[in-house]
Amino acid sequence: MFAATFLMFSGCDPVYKYEAPKPVDRALVAVTSEDGVFLTWRLRLHDWPDIGFNVYKNGVKLNSAILGPAHTDFLDEGASSGSYRVEVLSAGRSVEMTPAVTPWASNYKKIPLEYPAQKFRYTLVGSGTTTTFTAHDGVAVTRHANLTIEPYTMLHYAFDGAPVDLNGDGNLDLVFMWFPQDQRDSSHNGYSGNVLLDAYSITTGEKLWGAGKFVDFGPNIRGGNHDNMYSAYDFSGRGIADIMTRTVPLSMDTAGNVLGPLDAEGNIRMFKRNLETWVLYDDDDVAITDESVYWYANSNGVTIAGAEYLSVICGETGVFLDTIMYPVPRVLMFGNPTQNQWMRFITGTAYLDGPGSAPSGIFQRGYYSGYSTTIAAVDWDGEDLSVRWIFSSNAASRTVTGTGITGGSVTIPAGTYTLQPASAATNPAGWGSSYTGQGNHSLTIVSPFECGRQIIVLGGMAVDWNGVPMWRTGQGHGDANHQGNLWPDRPGTEIFMVHEDSPGGMSVVSIQTGEVLWRHPVAAGDTGRGMAGSLEPDMRGFQVWGQMNGAFAGTNHIDGTRLSENIPVFGPGVAINTIDWANQSGSNQAGPVNYAIYWDGDTGREALDGGFQDFANGEDIDPFVLKGVKLGEGAYEMQLVDRFVGMRTNSGTKQVPILQADLFGDWREEIIFRDAESLNLYIFTTTHPTVHTGHGAVPASGIPTLWDCHDYRAQVLGQHGCYNQPPWPRWYIGYNMDPIRQ
Repeated sequence: MFAATFLMFSGCDPVYKYEAPKPVDRALVAVTSEDGVFLTWRLRLHDWPDIGFNVYKNGVKLNSAILGPAHTDFLDEGASSGSYRVEVLSAGRSVEMTPAVTPWASNYKKIPLEYPAQKFRYTLVGSGTTTTFTAHDGVAVTRHANLTIEPYTMLHYAFDGAPVDLNGDGNLDLVFMWFPQDQRDSSHNGYSGNVLLDAYSITTGEKLWGAGKFVDFGPNIRGGNHDNMYSAYDFSGRGIADIMTRTVPLSMDTAGNVLGPLDAEGNIRMFKRNLETWVLYDDDDVAITDESVYWYANSNGVTIAGAEYLSVICGETGVFLDTIMYPVPRVLMFGNPTQNQWMRFITGTAYLDGPGSAPSGIFQRGYYSGYSTTIAAVDWDGEDLSVRWIFSSNAASRTVTGTGITGGSVTIPAGTYTLQPASAATNPAGWGSSYTGQGNHSLTIVSPFECGRQIIVLGGMAVDWNGVPMWRTGQGHGDANHQGNLWPDRPGTEIFMVHEDSPGGMSVVSIQTGEVLWRHPVAAGDTGRGMAGSLEPDMRGFQVWGQMNGAFAGTNHIDGTRLSENIPVFGPGVAINTIDWANQSGSNQAGPVNYAIYWDGDTGREALDGGFQDFANGEDIDPFVLKGVKLGEGAYEMQLVDRFVGMRTNSGTKQVPILQADLFGDWREEIIFRDAESLNLYIFTTTHPTVHTGHGAVPASGIPTLWDCHDYRAQVLGQHGCYNQPPWPRWYIGYNMDPIRQ
């Protein structure tokens, strides 16, 4: 099966050599373990071929011979007191000395959190009969006559994060959301508590925007995977990351600046809230005594009225820097105005002009059949937000006539509606209905060609760096995907995904051409979760498997070879606490189908799963790292490597951490979890020595930090988008790998 291809090589000059977008340091970390103090540090992609390392403790060299590039970890079997440094050498000569570090007390770093004060924790509550209310954009809303704001009594918990430098000190910080326990899927009715944005230093643990300060998205955006999103990075080149995000009237920054509705001339009004008295003042400094005129939720608890904005928030302070209209208005999604299809958002960060250029924020809206699929690329130059381009499967404008459009408890008035701005559309007539229904619940930013320009892969389709479609597979929508150099003996890179649309199952697609390389359907249809990892040490390339509600898509090698009708099952000691993994939450999860991670000492990729928090019954599960082991022909087991006692993950049975990324140390990845009450974050790092013999041996030239792969970096920055997926490098790192550094 082959897919249509459009303008695939446009703008590509094959000179890119996968350089890092910006320098990173050695990120030395020392961790107290059972065997001593374990140290790891970074190798850079373009370090000297003859690079070497010495390890010092309190000024005394510990290694007897210079460590080569494959050895970026070291175990000091002595006492844990003292400080450590690593000397970097080229041809035996000293060229660099890292700053001194002292050992962590364990394999994690704990960051205490300031739990949001009650004034930030509120919810809309509707009761009584319904009435018709006209929002400031003219949309008529059927809502409860008795709609009030009440204190939120459920748990707010730390949610999806992104690692960026928010203050220009050269160290990674963490921006993350606080989510309400009653978050809603877009397909579900009901009100929810509000969503907050927060920021902490990963290095010092400091709350960066000040005590008691949060960005508050307000009552007009519900909490939910599909509704809340942001893109964070240094877009302007000033050395400090800022945050682009969807906002609405009553969204508030850390200084109490509150977005209002549009005025008669179409300008965005700006209100002000006194953070001590909580009184809201309009743009004439007049106290607003009835804020309910700015609450736009319908009687189902869903907001499908009022203006929508795109704001950029200062990474240093959490204050609004600029706000524009959201590039794709609701009505330009076409179809009926229901919350499910109109309220599906995903974000990313992409180097559309290649490494060394200014990155863009990527904002997707919609991916279901019968509705528009749209992507907007947005730039921030430090002064103004601007829309670079808008891809839309439908036209750039829509004229509503007569009595308007009614549906989803709203009536949209007659008028002409356009993309914002319509001139940014890459095709004013729209790219056609064949580009609807092809998106997943996540998007992937990758660079398929040597020029390094990144494209946006939605699952069953891809959009080029210039907003022009590249290909579509016609396989429809899916819930999960993994992408990278999964099949190293084939030219190019691949995306593995599972399918919700009939005939379900799983497939592998060429990222360069959109060719469906193979597909394995299942009679049960929807295959909701899928995984790529390492099971066969004597094979090159990864193994893939999928499952939903007990219906197995089985296990294949990445080349399509059938290995088993089942998936790798959980091994001894994994069914922990009181939950039976075979029946937890009705998902019949027999094995790991969520995250892949580089964690232990060999080059195979392990599974990260667990951490389910059972809010209803309190029967929680600790997360764990598992290693695939072949028991016999067609039989695989996932055996326990490490368990993270007391840690919790998010998004229900998807069980995703706040973040997984190569944050410091060598090429292996760190994990950020929260505890059950969200009083602390925990950053875990590995203490497993690397392997230098056998199928999983680290190449003699070493493995560079994954942060040097700008595709990996982009996937880390977009990891939090909707249904989180693990980040993958463009390089093949797996069993029987070739050298990355030549």
